[in-house]
Amino acid sequence: DPIMPGMVGREGLEHLMFGSDVSGSITEEQILRFFSEGKHIQEDMEPEAMTLVTFDTLVQNVFRMERGDDFKKFVITGRGGTQLDDLFNMAKKENATALVIFTDLHVDIPPKPGFPVIWIVVDNPTAVVPYGQLITFNELTGASIK
Repeated sequence: DPIMPGMVGREGLEHLMFGSDVSGSITEEQILRFFSEGKHIQEDMEPEAMTLVTFDTLVQNVFRMERGDDFKKFVITGRGGTQLDDLFNMAKKENATALVIFTDLHVDIPPKPGFPVIWIVVDNPTAVVPYGQLITFNELTGASIK
């Protein structure tokens, strides 16, 4: 489990934004895995608010939850290319405490934002990020923190 220093106050995370890549290079199984991990993060970290965002070249869907809300089934749209600018702009506008991004990282990475970023990258063992915490995940070998 990644440790996010400085983001946990008396009541826990204030606003965790969770970005799920739904571009064409992501499989249905990977999307299901991303949402499963999002549910786990919501249950374990108990952020005051959690915004689940699906994105490809643009933000496609936004699902907002408060602490204690049930994690529901979500309808997914998108499936185009991949860009992070719209997701990062939304995180800034929404004053996210942190941004967790599930992706295959086949994308250009924007400049470092003013909030912590955790990259959870699936099936791309050579992934490198210029900032934030990188966790690579392979369905066959498991996860590793870099």
